[in-house]
Amino acid sequence: MVDPVATIDTDLELLTVGRICVDLYAEQLRVPLRDVQTFRKSIGGTATNVAAACARLGHRTAVLTRLGDDLFGDYVRGTLRDTFGVDTRFVGTDPDLKTPLAFAELEEPDEPRIIFYREPKAPDMNIVSAEVDRPIVEAVPVLWFTTSCLSDEPSRTTIHDLLTWRERRTHTVLDLTGGHSSGATRRPRPPSSTTCSTTSRWRSATAPSARWRSANPTPSGPPTRCWRAVSRRRS
Repeated sequence: MVDPVATIDTDLELLTVGRICVDLYAEQLRVPLRDVQTFRKSIGGTATNVAAACARLGHRTAVLTRLGDDLFGDYVRGTLRDTFGVDTRFVGTDPDLKTPLAFAELEEPDEPRIIFYREPKAPDMNIVSAEVDRPIVEAVPVLWFTTSCLSDEPSRTTIHDLLTWRERRTHTVLDLTGGHSSGATRRPRPPSSTTCSTTSRWRSATAPSARWRSANPTPSGPPTRCWRAVSRRRS
């Protein structure tokens, strides 16, 4: 019997769902935040990192999320589209909430402290299922989201809708490590470039380092995670 979902035409290989933000990393090392003079701007957020990293490896990706109706939102949307080639058709705009920010203090470069600004609520928690095409959710080879998507409404209901549409289709990925409480402070590794942040848990000897470095002169996001999700499926 032919799988009817397999006959649906979609140009995407990966759809990620969830967080998006602007990361601002201190350019002065080994000084407390109060003494930092300049910051390096980058795009961030777990769903954003995975979509950008996979796009850099040559895969067709999109992210379902929301940005604020502000200049930071314009920056993130443009960088996703123009720098990384990520499909932004499902990146919505929230008319009331601001694009989230994350400031990183590098007083201890190996253990940066990141302070998140997602109050009173981040727009990526307001995603709704009407903002994505159901046939794409049903047919996309990899659907990826994190537990943080389940922490508030209407994002929680949206995830349940997407899972209902998928009907237990393979390569539906729930990432248990990709979330944190709103406004929390955490200590990931510092980013290796100016464009998209990464953390220590995404670094692994199993990452396709040669292909990763040659894909684009500007590194981005978690290569190992997206390589496992997408490339192994194709082998």
